[in-house]
Amino acid sequence: MAAPVTTADRASADGQTYHILLIEDDEGDTLLVEELLHDTGLRFELTPSPTLAQARAALADRRINCILLDLHLPDASGTGAVTAIRALAPHTAVIVLTGLSEAQAGTEAMAAGAQDCLVKGKVEADLMHRTVRYAIYRSQTERANAEAQAARLRGEENARLERGLLPQPLLDTSTVRVTSRYLPGAKMTLLGGDFLDVVEGATACCTRWWATSADTAPTPPPWGCACASPGAPWCWAGTGAMTCCI
Repeated sequence: MAAPVTTADRASADGQTYHILLIEDDEGDTLLVEELLHDTGLRFELTPSPTLAQARAALADRRINCILLDLHLPDASGTGAVTAIRALAPHTAVIVLTGLSEAQAGTEAMAAGAQDCLVKGKVEADLMHRTVRYAIYRSQTERANAEAQAARLRGEENARLERGLLPQPLLDTSTVRVTSRYLPGAKMTLLGGDFLDVVEGATACCTRWWATSADTAPTPPPWGCACASPGAPWCWAGTGAMTCCI
């Protein structure tokens, strides 16, 4: 794999440096793409790679914003190359490079997950400039939308679990107010934390019992407690209970 080509001293309009991986086995086409990128006015770092295997190493070794992908590689071709690179870098923009007679191949590549398609020999600097920037923007937008959708679904499921698993406090007094919350014990989890119950006793004391549902639960339990009566203290009554006398 050749050393990256950089334009570190160039001032691009948006001030961003674009880290581009070019997967192309033809040295002549690689040189043409490099010269075209220089003409775009973008500040970029270009990493050439002649095979998908070397591209895998480059993706593991450095940050990449955009991938320029030829569809005829020694170890991958056609939509199979797109599918393979999307598996390696699912959140990175992919722009397919096709030949003059491969219009259908470009369409199929975009259906397989590429953000855009460029025809070799028919690309001007302005078109390359716009295509790279827009492809990266679309990829970032798709990732943000997917993460927002996952967070919304996770929140809805957590709310459903709270309704089904948090018990209703058994209180006859209005002196103590109880607000229950459930907090997952680890990031991106649906279940795994602490649950509590509050029971009013015969001695005008309320005992808060909690249970940990998984090893990933926070320690100590993440529940905030306070008595409504001024000066009424919480006192520990063992490892799984806390009592407030009012």
